[in-house]
Amino acid sequence: MDKILCPFHEEQTPSCHIVDDRFWCFGCGRQGHVSELKGTGLMNAQDWARFWLDGVSARTKASVEDGDVKRIAEYWAGIQAGTTTHRQLLDHMEALVSQYELRGRD
Repeated sequence: MDKILCPFHEEQTPSCHIVDDRFWCFGCGRQGHVSELKGTGLMNAQDWARFWLDGVSARTKASVEDGDVKRIAEYWAGIQAGTTTHRQLLDHMEALVSQYELRGRD
């Protein structure tokens, strides 16, 4: 679980939790799919991909690779354009988690 400053209200301490592809703010009660964060100016596809991979990296102790960030950002952009499904993105993300877990054991 990752925490960020909620883009929907002013706050000093992060209260917006992101788990998988969902977010919940314990400050204002807003919740939804992470794709909703894109329109807030909080994250573009590249930022979101880096943010998510940094969380995976912290859990697995494997370093983030730029190619992984780019590929996830491409999936994210595809969702926004309607050429990629959320299931495709999630399948790719699940595969990356497995790869990072294996690399983190080395």
